[in-house]
Formats: sequence, structure tokens, C-alpha cells
Amino acid sequence: MIAAPAAGRLTAPRPAWLAFLRRELAPSPGRVDATLRMVLTTVLVVVISMTLEVPEMALSAYMVFFIQREDPVTTALLGVTGVLSVAVSIALTIVAYLLTIEYPAARIVVMASLFFGGMFVLRASASVPAGFLLGWIPGFVIMVLLAVVDSFDSPEALVRFALWMWVALAFPIAILIAMNLLLLPADPERILRRELAARLRAVAHALPELAANRRHTELTSFAEAGSPRLFQLLALAGIRHASLKSQSAQREALITLVDRLVTATAAVSLLEPGVLPALPRAHLEALADKCARLADAIEGDSAPGGVHMPPPGQAREYSTPQGFALLTEIDRLVEAIPLAMQSATAARVRPEPKAKGKKHLFTTDAFTNPAYPRFALKTTLAVMFCYVAFTAVDWPGIHTCVITCAIVALTSTGATLQKSTLRIAGCLLGGATAIAVTVFVMPHLESLTDLALLIAIVAAPAAWIASGSERISYLGLQMAFAFFLCVLQGYGPGTEITMVRDRIVGILFGNLVMLLVFVYIWPERAGAGAWQKLSGAVRGLARLVTVINPDDVTRNQAEVQKIRLEIYEQLGTARKLTETARFEPDAYTPGGKRELARLDEQLVAAQTAFIAALSLAEADVRSDSPSKDEIELYRTLAASVDALLTARPKPI
Repeated sequence: MIAAPAAGRLTAPRPAWLAFLRRELAPSPGRVDATLRMVLTTVLVVVISMTLEVPEMALSAYMVFFIQREDPVTTALLGVTGVLSVAVSIALTIVAYLLTIEYPAARIVVMASLFFGGMFVLRASASVPAGFLLGWIPGFVIMVLLAVVDSFDSPEALVRFALWMWVALAFPIAILIAMNLLLLPADPERILRRELAARLRAVAHALPELAANRRHTELTSFAEAGSPRLFQLLALAGIRHASLKSQSAQREALITLVDRLVTATAAVSLLEPGVLPALPRAHLEALADKCARLADAIEGDSAPGGVHMPPPGQAREYSTPQGFALLTEIDRLVEAIPLAMQSATAARVRPEPKAKGKKHLFTTDAFTNPAYPRFALKTTLAVMFCYVAFTAVDWPGIHTCVITCAIVALTSTGATLQKSTLRIAGCLLGGATAIAVTVFVMPHLESLTDLALLIAIVAAPAAWIASGSERISYLGLQMAFAFFLCVLQGYGPGTEITMVRDRIVGILFGNLVMLLVFVYIWPERAGAGAWQKLSGAVRGLARLVTVINPDDVTRNQAEVQKIRLEIYEQLGTARKLTETARFEPDAYTPGGKRELARLDEQLVAAQTAFIAALSLAEADVRSDSPSKDEIELYRTLAASVDALLTARPKPI
């Protein structure tokens, strides 16, 4: 039977802040190279801006951090489309200048309307990159350029500034793309091999402990994620290296086999204690050793030396109840992976079918869900309040409050508070560093080389943090943003402390406004969103159970993969929303704590059923007819999904 979910939290108790920082700041593959690329690119951008006197130098330096991604192909695609989006946004801004330059009231209406439209597109887009390029960038650029109209004496100077703004944003992106391709490039093919090796090592770590029924969070996460990211990396590798296209069948087969091995191992680890009473530990340790060797071979792009490959059909057979099919499948997959690593035999392995479907720009409920226009209206309200505030008090130095509101706006209250926390911490770190540098270092700088060295020293820790996981990366981005805004004040050493003070005050004020708006005006609770996503995942599980019915031998594997991806996205979003819900005020009340604990338990139950369903979904790969084990496991799974469907979750 499937193990009942343990009571309590889905994730382990959060560690102390020192242990958290130690884990998040630890070196990881590719992190040193990414940090070096970002630092050198930032220094080069600052030197060029200083030499050619390109305005908005701080924004140019920050674009390096803002656009950098894991691999050069994604960075290039995002950078090029981002530059085009900025160009269109500046053209629209110039048209707005012509229509509203003499009518301040009309300019405010146009600024608010266009920003509202951009935020609505951001929230209602079916694709995050599309929402960013078509919604956030136009809304942000137009809002910022219209907000500074009163700072210029003539329309000509205003238009010149707008055009220079495009240069300030475009040239650092071009340099960043070149540096990603030439300096220690992050090869998507190498990242793919590293991801495959990580999955095999997780299997190797879990195999010897199957009899103990120890739950492996990393392995379960890999099983849920499936292979979409791996196939995406394979496609990017084909773009980067045309020669790899001839090996696509081999690599697709390898990805499919590794994914099935992860799924089968994770499913066994979820069985109840006592179901597998007499597992041969020596054999499992031998399998684990094979997986570790295969991981080393894949990561090193070498032949799987030292891995014994018995003849086909010689896999060990198990007589344990309900474990027979899964454990035999693990044996067969470990044997097949070395064969898939050889081009001559790759064609014998059936690749995983890819689900196809129409792609839409907007979500299905884009124009019916009131949450989308409410989000856009709340963000617009916060931005316009900050604009009116710094204009009314004639304090243009705190204009960073407007930028802050646009940057930290997220869907839920918890997510906004979480991002605001990272932004405030990054602002304080970057601002404190900027003040110390302005007072003690800037007066002693004598050349551009000295400034470049200073930028490199400060940018290095910010880049290291920014290249980490999403739990801490935004802290590095904001640390760099605050430092560049405060230090890069002109075309020489900046020694004006009041400017540093004003910009830090603007960032803090913007965060305060966003906090008040998102907590008290149409608050979107992350906990309620988590329940909604969890309900969608359970409905997807019910569909998956119907598709994988053992009595139906004509199951559609493409449909299985489509449903799998939907469930994975729903569960992943539910887990993220659960984490952000802990930042909301209600999470600290007794009722809120109970609901969060209940949400954790339901997530564990859905996750367990999902892994079991995935293992059964591949039954037709093992045999033409299901075994007694699979039929019994299917009945248990169906009962578990029915229990989840009858549960009536109440939003936090």
C-alpha cells in the first residue's frame, strides 16, 4: 500500500538563519563562472559608460544582473527580445510626449493607464516570459520616462534622454551576450549532463535505504518534475551545438530512461513499511554503485566503464508483494541506461512522447478573473501615490520609490512581502556599502582603473548571491541595484552623501507603500491560492487515474505526459504559495498555523499519490498486461485520490 502521509509540514523545519546562509552561499557547479562573467561584464560596462559619457550608468550596470540567466542561449534570447521591447516602449513614450507635453493632467492619466495595461498583461499572460516582455517592460519604461518629464527644460532634451535611455539599456545587454558566449560559457549540454548526473546520484543515495522507507525529498522532487526541463536543455544544446542534433535520439532515450528510473525508485520509497520486508540490501547497494558510476560517466561525458551490463532479460526477479514490478523495473532501467549512452543502440529505446497543444498568449480566465485587474489597479495605485508624493513635497531624489513599487509587485500578499523583505535587506546592505565607499574610498580614487577595481570588489559578492537559488538571489540583485544607484552618480567619483540618503529613503518608502496597499486593498492570500492549485492538482490526479486504468491497454502516453506536466505545475505552484503564505500576517495566528499544517499534510498526500500514479503510468512499457501488484497498487491509488477529492479544503 501507499504510505500514509506523515503529519506535519511538507518540508523540513526551517533551519537557523546561519545554517540557511551557509547552505545558500555554498559553492555550486557553474557558480564561480557565472560570478566571474557578471563581475567582468559590469566592470566593462562601467568603463565604457564613463569613457563615452553614456547617461544612466547605474541602470546600465544593473542590466547585467537583471538579464543574466543560467545558459547563454536563454540569456541571448531574453536580451534581444528585451531590447526590442524597450525600443517599442520608448517609441510609445515619445508619442505620449507629443500628445501630453503641455497637459500635465493628461500625462498622469496616460501614465497610469499604460502602466495599468502593462501590469494586467503581466498577470494575465499564460507565459511568464511573454508577460515580462509584453507587459512589465513597456509599463515600467513608459512609467519611468513619463515620471521624469518635469526634470527637463525643453522637449528636445526630454526626447534626447529617452533615446539615450535605449542606448543605456541596449549596449550592456549586447556586451553581456558576447561575454556569455566567449568567457567561460555555460554550455546547455554540460548543464544537461549535470542534471542527469544529479538525478542518478539521488537514486544511488536512495536505493540502499529502500527497506527503511526513508523519504528522499530531492528524489521525490525530481520524480514530480519529470523531464520537461531536460528536454528544454537538450533543445538549447542543439541550438548552441549543431553537431548534437545527430545525437538527439540517443539523448532523448537517455533522458527518458533516467526519468523512469527516478520515478520507479521514488514510488518504491513511498510504500508502507512492511510491504518490502526482505529486500536484498547487497543487491541494492550494487545497483546504487552502478548508478553512481553512471552519474560520473554522464557528467564527465565518458563511456560507462566499470558498469556491468548483463544480457537483456537477466534482471533480478523479486517475490515481495507489490514491489515486484517496480523493483524489477529498476533493475532493467539500470541495465538499459548504459546501452542508451551508445549511439548504436539508442534507436532501440522508445523516447518519451511529448504532449502537444496550442499555446495561448493569455490564460483561459484572463478577462473573467477579477484578481488580474485588481492586481494591476493596486500596483498602479501604489506607483501613482509615490509619484504624487515625491512631486508634492518637491523631493525628486526619492524617485526610486516609483521604481520600487513596479519591481516588487507580485501576485499575492505573501509573495510581495517576501520580495520586499529581500529588497529591503539588499537595499540596506548595498546602501551601507555605498555610504562607506562614498565617505572613505571615493575621495581617494585617482583614475578610472581605481573605480573599476572598486566596482569589481563590491559586485563580486552581489553576483555570487544573485547566482544562487531563488530564495536568496533577489537579495544580490537589490544589493547591486542600491550600490550602483548610490555610487555611480556621474562621470567622476561621487561624493554626495545626500543623494545616497535620498535614494535609500525612496526604496524604503516604496516598499512601505506596497506593504500597505497589498495588505489592506483586495488582499490575495497565498494560502487561498495554494488550496486552489492543490485542488487543481487533485482533479488532474483523478484524470490521470482514469487514463492509466490497467483494464485499458490502449492508453495514450502523450495524454499521460500532458496531465503529468499540468499536475507538476499545480503542485509546484501550491508549494511555493505555501512557503510565501508564511510571510502573511494571518500565518501567525493559531487558526492560520493550523490551516498551514493541514495544507502541508494535503500536499504530502497529493504528492505521494502523484508519484504512485507515475509509476503505474509506465506499466505498458514493462508488459502488455498489468501484474497483480499493479492492479492492487492501482486500487489503492484510486482510493487515495477519492479521499483527496472528498476533502473540502478551506482557504486560510
